Amino acid sequence: MVREYSGTVTGDEVFDSIMELTSQDRFADVSYIINDYTNMTELIFDPVYVGAVSAMDKQTAKDKSALKKIAVVAAEQYHPTGLAYKELMADSPMKLRCSTR
Repeated sequence: MVREYSGTVTGDEVFDSIMELTSQDRFADVSYIINDYTNMTELIFDPVYVGAVSAMDKQTAKDKSALKKIAVVAAEQYHPTGLAYKELMADSPMKLRCSTR
């Protein structure tokens, strides 16, 4: 599954997107998620959201430990947010990667 974000991306938008995805019946069949942030121009993502998103994903990983997730960002300035998320997810069985193009 590929999810694309563009323009100004907020923590609310990411949080809501995860809630919507994980509540769908088809989520049971998802084995990977690619979060494409390459068309993002601004990120408004408070550290509180990094914690909230990682907590949700840790809960998801309990049921879907084989799930793989990658975030692709266009600008190096956004890479630290992805790395902070990855660090919070270090004890999760979910396989994660954050990279620039």
